[in-house]
Amino acid sequence: SLDLQLVAYRSICHGMIMLSDCAPEGYVLSLKTLNTPSRNAITFNIRVNPSKHRQPTDASRTADILLAARVKAHGGRLRRHANSIRVVLWEAVSPPVHQ
Repeated sequence: SLDLQLVAYRSICHGMIMLSDCAPEGYVLSLKTLNTPSRNAITFNIRVNPSKHRQPTDASRTADILLAARVKAHGGRLRRHANSIRVVLWEAVSPPVHQ
């Protein structure tokens, strides 16, 4: 759905802000979608090659809080590592209405 796509987009933005503290040379984003009869899911992984030791900033702390809140609101999962973030977001699919 459009709502799930928008949550994923905003979550990716927050993840990139979180990982920007280590001045990465670039970002690697991998994204997958899953559609089943009962739910839709979007998973993504953001990885960086840091050019310096990570020093959390106020912006990255705020992005971390916002990302965790979005993931929790959608019943998803969030895994943080020093140089990567993995997120799974999903939503239930309503069964079709038969008339």
